Amino acid sequence: MSERVRRVIGIMLVAVASCSVTLTQATSGRQTLEGQIVCELCWGEAPRPEVPYGGEADLACAARCAADGAGQVLAVAGEAGFTLYHLRGGAYEPGEKGFLPLVTRFARVEGSVDERGDEVTLLVDRLEIIDEPPGFRSEIANDAMPILEAVDLAGVSQSLAGLRGRIVVLNFWATWCQPCVEEMPRLVEVQREYGLFGLQVVGASADSLEFRAHVLKKARELDVNFPVWLGATTENMQRFGLPGSLPGTVILDRDGRVRARHAGIVSKQWLKQQIEPLLQAPHLPAARAAATGGKPARTEEIVETATLKPATREAATVPS
Repeated sequence: MSERVRRVIGIMLVAVASCSVTLTQATSGRQTLEGQIVCELCWGEAPRPEVPYGGEADLACAARCAADGAGQVLAVAGEAGFTLYHLRGGAYEPGEKGFLPLVTRFARVEGSVDERGDEVTLLVDRLEIIDEPPGFRSEIANDAMPILEAVDLAGVSQSLAGLRGRIVVLNFWATWCQPCVEEMPRLVEVQREYGLFGLQVVGASADSLEFRAHVLKKARELDVNFPVWLGATTENMQRFGLPGSLPGTVILDRDGRVRARHAGIVSKQWLKQQIEPLLQAPHLPAARAAATGGKPARTEEIVETATLKPATREAATVPS
């Protein structure tokens, strides 16, 4: 056993001792539980949920711990804290790497719970990945106009304010986030199909500026045809009403107002359902709408008609 694992086990023993009331509240028998799949050791290295679990460091930590023999648990929130259910394969077979590939994901798990002492085991019969943390409720209104400023792959400062007049699909992702990589082709397709009609996809990456070259390489591998901004944070995501775990997508109207949000991997069908009505809707800029009480005096004051037509600006692409 490595020195690091010994150290983290010490942390976990303290955490277990302080949360023993929570652990003893677990009920044996068949249950359906919702929570986040995490490393049994890394979870205790920071206060939860104050420090969200799911960053690049957490994934790297989970991989190292798994190599040392540590397993994965389902962290289920309760009134007194979190209960950690050690995951074991039942009717559901996790594969050679166990539940490691699912670390950081939120899941609905059905199976048999066995509580023995301080360890609670969940024998998994069925597992379903869910988009949002259990019980998550966004406090951000759908007409909010959050601010986001970042640096693009060319090192130039960018802001959502500069995209007013276009429908924006703001996608929070990272090169180390496999679900993010899986959904990227759908965003590329949406930009290709709707870019000339006034849509702009923006990829807000959680990768920092120092990894610009790596992000640029990954973007080229994925044939990304829209701008990528660097340095997105959990706070940025929460500002848009997302839970803070990657990936996450927000749809903004031409005035920069939040019109829809989705936590987790996004489908092309969902994107189209949100995008097309906004592209086809008549648009009166917010400033002019305020001056006229929301009713234009003349029909020609409406900037966009209800028919999809090509925009004059081309969609931005990843720099060469």
